[in-house]
Amino acid sequence: MKQAFVLFGSTGDLARQKVLPALISLASSELDVIAVGRKDFSTHQYRDFMGLAETALPTLRYVQADMSDSESLIALSTVLQ
Repeated sequence: MKQAFVLFGSTGDLARQKVLPALISLASSELDVIAVGRKDFSTHQYRDFMGLAETALPTLRYVQADMSDSESLIALSTVLQ
């Protein structure tokens, strides 16, 4: 059974310096990593912004969302299904 780790605030310093390196060390094909942030990025642009190689966290997906907007929450729930 696949599991998902949703990282809110994924473009911040804490994510860059602590959370993403820890996830890389734990990564497996059974863990989907969903990075959520307000910046309008594609997954590729997010990887570039965060300095992540394409091989690091191969199951990573970036979702642009504003948590105060109900449409963003619907889009996030679609990704998680």
